[in-house]
Amino acid sequence: MAFNSKERLKFKPSDEILMVYRSIYGGGTPLSDALECETFLLNVKMEFGVSSVFLEEVWHEQLTLGELFSHIIAQQGAQADPPPRHLFCAK
Repeated sequence: MAFNSKERLKFKPSDEILMVYRSIYGGGTPLSDALECETFLLNVKMEFGVSSVFLEEVWHEQLTLGELFSHIIAQQGAQADPPPRHLFCAK
């Protein structure tokens, strides 16, 4: 499930990734889903250039959006406020 731009602005760094996922399904974990977590992690890998191994190393049940971003920034050795990237611009 994709979130529209208005909904995306409601997320906080303290939001736990799995709690966001569960909220889509009324607070539970469904037997089958639309691969939201897998799609999210694939998008993180593509946008920030991190590996599956990296994501496995930082992952835990209570991982927050802010914590994930902090790990990515630390791994890249970048500043906390990198310049914005545009997904559909030629590089």
